[in-house]
Amino acid sequence: MRNRIEQAPACEVINLTTEEEDLYHGCGWAIAGFANGKLQDLRYLGKVVIEEEVTEGVGALSREEVAMKFALKQLNQVIANGQEPWLVMCSCYQLCGPRPLALDDAGSIAALAKALGEEISA
Repeated sequence: MRNRIEQAPACEVINLTTEEEDLYHGCGWAIAGFANGKLQDLRYLGKVVIEEEVTEGVGALSREEVAMKFALKQLNQVIANGQEPWLVMCSCYQLCGPRPLALDDAGSIAALAKALGEEISA
């Protein structure tokens, strides 16, 4: 997967193949799941927040807590599917600023929280 990362003028990117373009649904932060170097899943963080608030309701949790809870659920599902999870900014059929995610890495969780903050404040 790392061999697909290219340096673009603004940041590192992964260009989507024609086969992978069907997973792309516009710009925004997402958890990308890769297997054998190919994109298998693209879970948009903003979509996660909206869907979970509608189906589960915020209840006693803050919007931020709901967002993080369900982003971690999505991350766990990507891992459970045997995919390598990466945090990416989707833009113009590119995955920008790819960063590997791991549940046991504080930097990963902090990056995920920052991305969520951008999604839910937009």
